[in-house]
Amino acid sequence: MVKRLIEDYANGSEKLRRSIHGLTTEEMSFKPGPEKWSIHEIIVHICDAEIVGVQRMKKVLAEDRPLLTGYDQDAWARSLGYSQQNAERALQLFQLLREEMASVLQRVKDEEGGEKAFTPKRVRFRCCSCWSAMSTMSMTIWHKLSG
Repeated sequence: MVKRLIEDYANGSEKLRRSIHGLTTEEMSFKPGPEKWSIHEIIVHICDAEIVGVQRMKKVLAEDRPLLTGYDQDAWARSLGYSQQNAERALQLFQLLREEMASVLQRVKDEEGGEKAFTPKRVRFRCCSCWSAMSTMSMTIWHKLSG
């Protein structure tokens, strides 16, 4: 089961890239509403979310009872200028992060993947939950973009 989760996680960048293959710049930049994100902005957000997710997984694997903090995705999109960032570079970084983290996860012993972590609201979860969530996020986004 864990091996399959790691494989799905590792393949997330390929699935994401396939889902946007052939889209024009206009399609990538289209916003369905004033407060909605374009596909371009979603791609940049996915990269940022991956950076945060990888950091969280590494904390869970390396630290004793780590504190996992959140972030304001809308503030990041607005303040960091998601629409002005390079989506192709974000995709490349996303792929590199996935490949490297998947190699780390493949070396983790089952007992190491079960260490507990806490969010600021003291919600507990295990690293396997984190892998599953990251893989599910990729699949959900892929289905939304390709459907």
